[in-house]
Amino acid sequence: DIETALRTEASALTQIHVTVTKQLARLVMEEHFLAQMLRDAEQEEQELERQPTDAGSQERTMR
Repeated sequence: DIETALRTEASALTQIHVTVTKQLARLVMEEHFLAQMLRDAEQEEQELERQPTDAGSQERTMR
């Protein structure tokens, strides 16, 4: 009957909602992890840019 069909559909939609919510939580965690990796890489790049290069140091030493 219609009531049983509606209950079955509601149950299926609830399962889908739970699955999608869990997947969203995983994606949010992954986004935070990747954002931290990006920040770390950018910071490392800035630190490397501040250091003199080996070639530049050797050139100055030879003069």
